Amino acid sequence: MDSAIPSSHIGHPLQLAGIRHYQYQSGKAKGVEVYDIRTGGGLQYAVLKDRCLDIAWASFKGVNISYLCSPEVVAPTYYDSRDDGFLESFAGGLLATCGLASAGAPSRDGDESLGLHGRIGNVPAEEAGFESVRDGGKPGWRIHGRMREAKFFGVHLTLEREIRSAWGENRIRIHDRVRNLGHQAQPFQLLYHINFGYPLLDQDSELVLPARAVQPRNARATEGLEQHLRIEPPQAGYEEQCFYHDLKTDQEGYAYAALLNARLGFGVYEKFRKDTLPRFVQWKQMGQGAYVLGLEPGNCLPDGRSVERERGNLVLLDPGQEAEMEVEIGILDGAEAIDQFRALLGRCR
Repeated sequence: MDSAIPSSHIGHPLQLAGIRHYQYQSGKAKGVEVYDIRTGGGLQYAVLKDRCLDIAWASFKGVNISYLCSPEVVAPTYYDSRDDGFLESFAGGLLATCGLASAGAPSRDGDESLGLHGRIGNVPAEEAGFESVRDGGKPGWRIHGRMREAKFFGVHLTLEREIRSAWGENRIRIHDRVRNLGHQAQPFQLLYHINFGYPLLDQDSELVLPARAVQPRNARATEGLEQHLRIEPPQAGYEEQCFYHDLKTDQEGYAYAALLNARLGFGVYEKFRKDTLPRFVQWKQMGQGAYVLGLEPGNCLPDGRSVERERGNLVLLDPGQEAEMEVEIGILDGAEAIDQFRALLGRCR
């Protein structure tokens, strides 16, 4: 037992923090394995081993921060890659990974028919596991695994993912490495579909996006451009709006976004390197039962691979080439932490 943990007060560290590994036993989620993490600082989140090591639900001091769609967690057995069949097994969650060969709207690119948001989010992890580690001088935990998107005579991409948290801290650090194991250049699209829900998301919430410029996706988004930062109460018949942001960065090249809730006394931030994830999407969906805000860094816009190719924005990985990405999701607990975060954003350019 580590000296940082008050061993004289407890019988086992799991009394305060750690990872529990279990499996769904019923419904469409049957067989899905889960790593449930408590950091000991108030943050708790669940990683789905059989769904790309994505993060389903998350909470802080018992208050939910993520959004869970009506299908809830669904085993990859039920995944439908055609058109928008993705939505039948879309859990939302704090993180849903979209990619790797394609992300965004269904499209036809050459002779390939590509479904909504790609396949990788429905791929189970191989060589997966968890362990206790030393993390910045503190005890912590590491979850790791590899997802493979492969097709005979086609794509062969792998995503190696590592998720870390440290004792007493309230942040999730995600490190991803994507490799092209094929023998020809391969389109590579990746979108981190990070989703916030009630009660963190409410009409009292404040959306903080330090952007140089913002562009509406379509005519519907243009209607809401002036109010794109405003969080409204749930509305009947609401049609989603998407906005594309050119975010400012700090001196080290990191970009930030946050959703704050003064009534709850905390907020949630995102941090990522803009040179590896240059695109940022705000997905605003204020519908009844579909009440969710997506703050989504990526290397593409979600208009379909063929559209990104036409724009000249499509990323290609050469044979043997790899790309590395880092995303951090963390808690801003209390007014002082929020003020320090605002001061940091004030120095971004």
